[in-house]
Amino acid sequence: MYDRPEAYRQSALRAGEWAHQNTFRLMEYRGSTCDNTDITDNESGIYAIFGFLALYDLTGEQRWLDALIGAADYAETWTYCWSFPVECPWPNHPFTKNPISGQSPVTLGGGGGDMYMAACAYVYYRLYVITGDRHYRDYAA
Repeated sequence: MYDRPEAYRQSALRAGEWAHQNTFRLMEYRGSTCDNTDITDNESGIYAIFGFLALYDLTGEQRWLDALIGAADYAETWTYCWSFPVECPWPNHPFTKNPISGQSPVTLGGGGGDMYMAACAYVYYRLYVITGDRHYRDYAA
């Protein structure tokens, strides 16, 4: 089963081609979460980042880097970069003691939020190393 690396490579490239056409080019970052199968969300951008980065590492092709940058820019827009007051009726909730900066909403039109983007610091730093764009380094920090 594992003696066919070219078959795996071709499968990855075919999947990437589909994602390039239907996700990146159409900005349709949706459907990556198991609980919301057809909703625009930040996790779809995150998983596109992982896939396009893997394809860029595999091939070194500019098209995958362009798609990676597009997915990273999209996913980043979900992060609150400043704090604003959040009224929370529960005294032990994190928002009663911590700022909202660094948090992000989970889905378009949903009420939940999380810090899932914190798990992406490495890929944004990789993007800085690849492109030299200090913005990605700063975002990773």
